[in-house]
Amino acid sequence: MTTTETTPFYIPVAKPGASSSSANTLFQGATLLIPAVSIGSVPQLTVDLLLQSDDLALKKVGRLDPSFCVPFVGAQEPSPAHHGSTGLCTALEVFANDQGLVVIQQRSPVLKSLESEYIAALTTWIGSVGIDQVLWVTSLDAGARIDSELHTPVLSLLPNTTSAAPPTSSSSSSTSKSAPIVDRVRTAFPTFSPPSHDHEYARGAAATDNSSSYATDVPYIPGSLVTRKLLRHLNASSANTPLKFQFAAILYFSAEGDTRPDAHLLASLITRDILSLPLHTIADNNNSNDADADADGQLVWKEPPSWNSLFGPPPSSDLYG
Repeated sequence: MTTTETTPFYIPVAKPGASSSSANTLFQGATLLIPAVSIGSVPQLTVDLLLQSDDLALKKVGRLDPSFCVPFVGAQEPSPAHHGSTGLCTALEVFANDQGLVVIQQRSPVLKSLESEYIAALTTWIGSVGIDQVLWVTSLDAGARIDSELHTPVLSLLPNTTSAAPPTSSSSSSTSKSAPIVDRVRTAFPTFSPPSHDHEYARGAAATDNSSSYATDVPYIPGSLVTRKLLRHLNASSANTPLKFQFAAILYFSAEGDTRPDAHLLASLITRDILSLPLHTIADNNNSNDADADADGQLVWKEPPSWNSLFGPPPSSDLYG
């Protein structure tokens, strides 16, 4: 008789002498940033910039079960924490630093048939390792923007129950203590609240939705893939048991195309306005080769080498006469 072994949802990077208890301690009281695969790939590109930061010093600490995603494997991206690395990267990888910031990089979408299972596994894992706060970052189709949303590039969306346990006072995480994410997101960004209408786009999305009645608590979010289903899951879960973590989502208006400038803007917004990291921890002088402040006070982030092959060099000015 044979038995089938279940792949754990989180697989830590093998280190000599490391134990499972030390892996759990790493996440205790931390703030988790998750990019959603969504239109324009702005969240993933934003995380690429954060991983290149010398000052954030994010190191790969593990992987999440890649079987939930479209198969993907690639070469390890060089970064300050992985100089000369010859390893491989997979669909879902976890990075962390000593300041209590944990970041997931997702390079492949979740298979549609496994979305519910993935969301359940992800939220269960987050609650089990003691993470205090979760910031979910997704793009939102700019083509669906309404007049009242033109004044801001970012909107917010929170679960119906945001009474997830507040950051633990015993936590040593400086990021959690200084960044009450739910309060900052709620204060800084308007709530995503599209008008109810019978537009064909919305009607078509609803027609394919066979979820239970609590689905109506979350509006349709064009271009964001699993975000709506995740919020529904959190709403349903919190109706019976309080969430073990705080959760907030920000939605960035985007379209397909060269979204590198959007990623730069979003990286600065997240680190300064939401996580409230002191400027000197992510910016230095002109010799830092890291995030630096330009003349307008905006942060300038170092782009990863892989971006060089995204769009190539700019066109020659001779093309325009």
